[in-house]
Amino acid sequence: MDTRGGGRRTGASAGEGGSAVARHEAREPGREAEREAAPDRTETEAGARRTVRGAADIAGLPGLTPLLYEATARLDAHFASCAAAVGLTASQANAVYELAEPAGMRELGRRMCCEPPNVTFVVDRLEERGLVRRGPLPGDRRAKQVELTEDGRALRRDLLDRLAVDPPLRGGLGDDERRTLRTLLARALADPDPA
Repeated sequence: MDTRGGGRRTGASAGEGGSAVARHEAREPGREAEREAAPDRTETEAGARRTVRGAADIAGLPGLTPLLYEATARLDAHFASCAAAVGLTASQANAVYELAEPAGMRELGRRMCCEPPNVTFVVDRLEERGLVRRGPLPGDRRAKQVELTEDGRALRRDLLDRLAVDPPLRGGLGDDERRTLRTLLARALADPDPA
């Protein structure tokens, strides 16, 4: 079972550290001051528990943004814990997770939501451990393609197995409710229809 939230997107960035909330707020001007001014905001060291009632609700429905931040923080913490259990940093695990199929370095960076120098750093570390290999990208000899080695594929299977054990966001939801939640989140995250 894949608990990472549909391919991109929660989970640590290649920047090693910081929760999704912190990364999100870092992209928004003025969020740092707002965070300091919100008296009812609490954060734990691991970033697993957050109260952001003092923050404006950017999702357009009061109370929704704090819940989404909490869900993201829990997913981040679960992913980082599973990464550590297989001997990877969160960024390395993110790359391994995204390499179900070989990818060019640029595409891997897009999937990981990180800048090219960070991707290079992460891939260098994985290559040193024999988990990935680089070769020419078909159709563009100037670019590099990255793929998992046999050891890398085995480690990826181990990571996915660990992610499926006690995933966050189960709560008291039944199977039908989880399917509904998945459908609603997919619709909410879909690109708006240009028509």
